[in-house]
Amino acid sequence: MEITAQDQSIEGVARILNSKWTASSASGIPSGFTSTAGDIILDAEPTRVGYLITNCDSSATLYLRHHATSNPSTTNHDVKLAPGQTFQMTNIIYTGVVRGIFSATPSGSARATRFYA
Repeated sequence: MEITAQDQSIEGVARILNSKWTASSASGIPSGFTSTAGDIILDAEPTRVGYLITNCDSSATLYLRHHATSNPSTTNHDVKLAPGQTFQMTNIIYTGVVRGIFSATPSGSARATRFYA
């Protein structure tokens, strides 16, 4: 299922997932993630059952890595998000740290939404 711009609100995501989970904007994330040096986007959370990360209106590519201590790079990453793309982790429950890095200084930012059972 493709997620449209209007579906990227907490209410839209909950509607798409048929209210199966409770959605929450991720607290503790830098307000609009913009790191070009690599940093944590989501901390480890044992109660998290999924998440969305969106490369919002950015001019740069966002790279993600599911790893506690190692930042992603343009050559060592799990996920590559072009401007405007969203990554959804809801089929496999991963509760560990998610790190991100932009390929260049972004004109926008990345946003994350977490899901809880």
